Amino acid sequence: MSEKKVSFIDNQVKRQSLIYSLSQSEILSFVAAKNLPSYRASQIWQWLYKHKVQTWEEMSNLPKQFKEELEQNFVIQPLKIKEVFGDKGDTQKILAELHDTETIEFVLLPSPHGRTLCISSQAGCRFNCAFCASGKSGFSRNLETGEIIGQVILSTIIWEQPPTHIVFMGIGEPLDNYENVMKAVRIINDPAGLNIGARHITISTCGIIPGILRLAEEGIQIELSVSLHASNDKTRNKLMPINKTYPLKELLATCENYSKKTKRIITFEYTLIKNLNDKPEDAANLANLLKSKMARVNLIPLSPVDEFAGSPPSEKSMKSFIYILEKQGINTTLRGNYVGRKNMNNNSTTKTASNPRKTTAKIIQQWLRTKDFSNILIPDNIADRSFVTEVVYGVIRWKRLLNWYLRQLVHGTPDKSSLPFLWVGLYQIMFMDTVADHAAVNETVEAIKDTNARKTAFVNAVLREALRRKTELKEKSQNLPLAIRLSHPDLLVQRWGKRFGSKKTESLCKWNNIPALVTIHPAVNRISTSEFTEKLKQVGIIPKPHPFYPDLFLELPHGIKIHDLPGYLDGLFSIQDPSTMMAIDLLNPKPGDTVLDACAAPGGKTILIAERLANTGKLIAMDFDNNRLKILNENVKRMKIPAELICADATKAKLIFKGISFNKILADVPCTNTGVIRRRPDARWNFSIQHMEKIIKMQNAILDSLADLVASNGSLVYSTCSIEAEENILLIRKWCARHHNFKLIKFVSNIPPANSMDGVFAALLQKYG
Repeated sequence: MSEKKVSFIDNQVKRQSLIYSLSQSEILSFVAAKNLPSYRASQIWQWLYKHKVQTWEEMSNLPKQFKEELEQNFVIQPLKIKEVFGDKGDTQKILAELHDTETIEFVLLPSPHGRTLCISSQAGCRFNCAFCASGKSGFSRNLETGEIIGQVILSTIIWEQPPTHIVFMGIGEPLDNYENVMKAVRIINDPAGLNIGARHITISTCGIIPGILRLAEEGIQIELSVSLHASNDKTRNKLMPINKTYPLKELLATCENYSKKTKRIITFEYTLIKNLNDKPEDAANLANLLKSKMARVNLIPLSPVDEFAGSPPSEKSMKSFIYILEKQGINTTLRGNYVGRKNMNNNSTTKTASNPRKTTAKIIQQWLRTKDFSNILIPDNIADRSFVTEVVYGVIRWKRLLNWYLRQLVHGTPDKSSLPFLWVGLYQIMFMDTVADHAAVNETVEAIKDTNARKTAFVNAVLREALRRKTELKEKSQNLPLAIRLSHPDLLVQRWGKRFGSKKTESLCKWNNIPALVTIHPAVNRISTSEFTEKLKQVGIIPKPHPFYPDLFLELPHGIKIHDLPGYLDGLFSIQDPSTMMAIDLLNPKPGDTVLDACAAPGGKTILIAERLANTGKLIAMDFDNNRLKILNENVKRMKIPAELICADATKAKLIFKGISFNKILADVPCTNTGVIRRRPDARWNFSIQHMEKIIKMQNAILDSLADLVASNGSLVYSTCSIEAEENILLIRKWCARHHNFKLIKFVSNIPPANSMDGVFAALLQKYG
């Protein structure tokens, strides 16, 4: 443990506030009340969260008198370590005392992929789950925000490095202490605070429905874990009394609403107890409850506690349970000795699927069920993420051709449980020269062995036959119709063939199958493209000027980690395709303009607009989705852009901005994404005429609402990342025919692979009168 000194609360200073409980703005208010310059608040914040000092004396750049006032009013570290169980470098349980002698626990869990900290949110728990040791002594009180943050700070001192993941799964129910927990989450997530990514923060709940509903509206992309532990109300009532207040049907409906609202997968915790909830019918019921939901299941063999007479399940029943869930396509992991509010065992470990082929197949199964964007389904913290991402995107991209290969190898249609594994193996064999053939077969067979052992021989035989006939199959595929050969739906190929001709359609389909390079735009108001190029070269990265916008955009080699690039945290560049500039060139924002970016997230065009406004005028960026707005806010803050952000529906903009006008408005509307299929391979399979017609209604509604907000002689730019005429020029001409005070001045478009950039359309409309 570090020798850094730690100051503790004692009984004489109970009246003092916890400095960790204060937000930046609250510290600023305290400083202002003392008639001190505002930068003193920033200094305090940096000492607390960047340097993690534990005494006021260490804040060396603060005036002595001010430090004395701080010491009189606040306490830094509210926890006192009573006992540490476990050795440094292994799992450690920390028993800590609060100022009122209440005790809490937090657990440090090192792993090859990071450092997870399991923290408490209450002293005791009021929900009394049957096998939960912490609930047996009853509920004492909620932890203050500072007492929650104190656990994170102490873990950093003990570990001598910060945790990479935070899990609210210690003593107490986090959603029963909602305000303090969420305030702590924001400090933990704040880049200027503890700077732990939202997707590395998990809140675990026993199923407090009002809390889950509130959490869905927070606009922060944390992970949610729900303790289920039974697949029917009768058993769950015995195990979890909270079920009598919030029964399974209502809880799962709330969880489904949460996933739809946040686009996040929920982890359902299920403790397996011998002869109580571990039978095959329990697994079948659980699979039926979750099969249509964005869900994964974490199975936990019971860790016995004195207060509960249950026993852990047999290995046979666990394997059977997993088999039934995975056969239904439920992403399932098995944890070792349970760590959390049930029993903080210092010997605990977590077992997850280590075979990346298994992880990949599970994600593809999830995609087949939900049809969500593939990037949403790929967790941030999995091992071999680059491999998993390449294969997931590759399988979705080449799905139709992979199915043709399968028809040459298999009589009939493979069942749903083995199909994703066959795709994963075939994709490696046919498309990945970097993977040895024997590894593609053997590792994929090992992956299905854990999931569906009865299909092991079948998958093994098919993949070995594919390996034997690899050259033959590739040669035969060259004579297939274009839609099969280049893996696109017939509908799109037919539509594009009529508009563009066969040769251009083939070029377009080939482009869609090439993984996109990352392109970046240097913040040219602060650093020139040539200067930024030199910064990259100094760290061994050789970028290429983009052929269409060589002075404004740079192409990076594959495999670059964006967050590690020089200047990322300082906002010296943004990540976006050069095609975004076409709409901005039409809008032509100038210093002093009042601009509304109506469908702004994730913020690429907002950044380009702000660049041209040069800290003058006014820029409002709006988006209807809280999660997307969170990403927009992160990008705006990182790029140091003075924009006002509003969460609102663009179809209701005229009500929101009633009486307000803008001389320039950008409507970068939702669309079918057919211009960005290389980035969103699933867009090709989601396209339909019915879906496009629904989107066109929304596009018209957005334009109708924004029309009233355009000032006289002002400009409205409509843009999409679609290449479908119905969403683009045809829509604009029909709309102008209904709105006689608007005139189409100019429109631009790009059809890939032209200009080596995404497909886009943009139209400049001017308002008269």
